[in-house]
Amino acid sequence: MKSKKCNIKLEGRQIERLRNIVNAIKDLNIATSDKACIDYDTIRELDGADDFLARHFGLAQPSNKNFGTGWYADYQWDEGE
Repeated sequence: MKSKKCNIKLEGRQIERLRNIVNAIKDLNIATSDKACIDYDTIRELDGADDFLARHFGLAQPSNKNFGTGWYADYQWDEGE
């Protein structure tokens, strides 16, 4: 895939949630590059971030009719997008 255009519409609390996720990723990158302790609040802010971002950017985890969604499966671009 050479490029994919993603348009998202965020409202209310979603706008702040996205900003918090991006800042938590930044803080995690800084802490791990500095070999510093990872702050609990940073990790807590990232809880559910994968689902939030996936829903807004058209990503989905593959599912199997026998087992449902693969919890540990990597996200892929949703074919319906």
